Amino acid sequence: LANIGSDVALGNIASPYLTGISSMAEGVRLGNIESKNIASSADDVITINSEKSPKTPIGRKGNPLEVTPKTNQPTIIDNQPYSGHALDQMQSDGIMPTVVKNITNTIKPTSGNKPGTFVYYDPINNVSVVTNAKTNNVMTVSRGQLKQGD
Repeated sequence: LANIGSDVALGNIASPYLTGISSMAEGVRLGNIESKNIASSADDVITINSEKSPKTPIGRKGNPLEVTPKTNQPTIIDNQPYSGHALDQMQSDGIMPTVVKNITNTIKPTSGNKPGTFVYYDPINNVSVVTNAKTNNVMTVSRGQLKQGD
């Protein structure tokens, strides 16, 4: 932020996650960025003078985001099909598609409690992934180990 010029308008940022604003150059105006929550991460990008936020809000472990069911539509990410429900769960719990891909590529699946499903459980990340055995579609993703019947 030290290199920001004095003419830059950053937006109307109302976030408890931003710190060090007082160390910005004099004359910096806070204008109109619309965002409910800006997480502090080296990968975060703030788009100046944009109507849309460049990041989709996500929850995190211990602080899930309340996602209205059926918010997300089924889609394919990195050649992996996901149901809308799985994407809703991932957004709520802050689970990235790379985590799901790592789990399904490295963990041996077990039979799910519904016929035609596989369950992958990663004890290190404490995340479960349920896929359709025929289509490989990710049906749901959850923190913790899902209880499975025999």
